[in-house]
Amino acid sequence: MAIGAMGMAELSDTPEWREPVEWQGRAQADELHLISPQPWHLLNGRSDASAEVCVHKVRGCEVCRLHPDTAARRSLDQGDVLKSTPRAGSALQLSRLIRKCAPTASSCPGAGLMWSGSTADVQGNPNVLTLDKGSSEQPAPVSVRMNGLQGFAATSGYCPEGCYRTRSASALRRRSTSRLTAT
Repeated sequence: MAIGAMGMAELSDTPEWREPVEWQGRAQADELHLISPQPWHLLNGRSDASAEVCVHKVRGCEVCRLHPDTAARRSLDQGDVLKSTPRAGSALQLSRLIRKCAPTASSCPGAGLMWSGSTADVQGNPNVLTLDKGSSEQPAPVSVRMNGLQGFAATSGYCPEGCYRTRSASALRRRSTSRLTAT
């Protein structure tokens, strides 16, 4: 059966370009392309509070990788608590400056959800930052979402200490803080 014969309005028999709702071509000057890879150490959000996952966090929070030049233009430093300010939702993350990240992008891995009582997810889950809409009626598994735009601002918010409930807080802080080094 040809793809076009499946009766789905968004599918045609031949490849074609359709402009996504969220992409760099529509970005405002202060928005970055959000890439949210599935962390190798996190199967899904249900294991987010496990000791194996917590050692990869810094001060209980996921890290958001930014290019140093991008951070400098926004007056951000290594380890700053960031509040993502996209068109939908908001999340807190810690900044990690890394030259391997494109200056027009940010890389924020998946995380469990932990609402702070406001509209911000304090564990840094990028799912709250993007449009909640499938790409088509045809389901397809993906391990990396690349459809989002986001801006950043340093904030006085906090990242949760609740991640430390499975091991002693001081041991986890020592291990996770040492991981936040510039590369």
